Amino acid sequence: MSRLLLRISVWSLIILSIGELLFAADTITAGQSIRDGTDTLISSFQSFELGFFSPGNSNNRYLGIWYKISPGTVVWVANRNNPITDKNGVLTVNNDGNLVLLNGEKSIIWSSNSSKLPLDTLLSGMKLGWNLRTGFERYLTSWRSADDPSPGDSTYRLDITELPQLILRTGSKKVDNGMDTDFVAFP
Repeated sequence: MSRLLLRISVWSLIILSIGELLFAADTITAGQSIRDGTDTLISSFQSFELGFFSPGNSNNRYLGIWYKISPGTVVWVANRNNPITDKNGVLTVNNDGNLVLLNGEKSIIWSSNSSKLPLDTLLSGMKLGWNLRTGFERYLTSWRSADDPSPGDSTYRLDITELPQLILRTGSKKVDNGMDTDFVAFP
């Protein structure tokens, strides 16, 4: 089999998770890896950084993307529900061309081949709401706590049961966020 050079960008990591398409110059290629504690990728405009981190006072490790100028402001976490318990995590490209996150035992913790992940940050250009053709919903989910990025009780999603509007909920309770989030429908 001929050698195939796969180019995966920092943005592709986000995009593969949410099904969008963007471009960036910084890449990880087949045969390369990002190791916890030694490697990160920085976007071409120096805005974002991808690497391993421990949130708050946690000892658990996660693969994430944060603002380069504000490392504490994490905008995406790959393994929200599956933390790595040591500093032996590795991000690499598998034979199928997917990004895979491995723990110290070489078990797959996360893969870009995932079909659906809840997000916690809305960045410019990202979509929120329903794809009425496919039924796929994009919405935001809070972290459980400052130490735990697993999905918490709060969601921010588009309610289309009546007049479409963005709704903030904690559990099943609608929260008044003080913002006028109703959409105006035009004929």
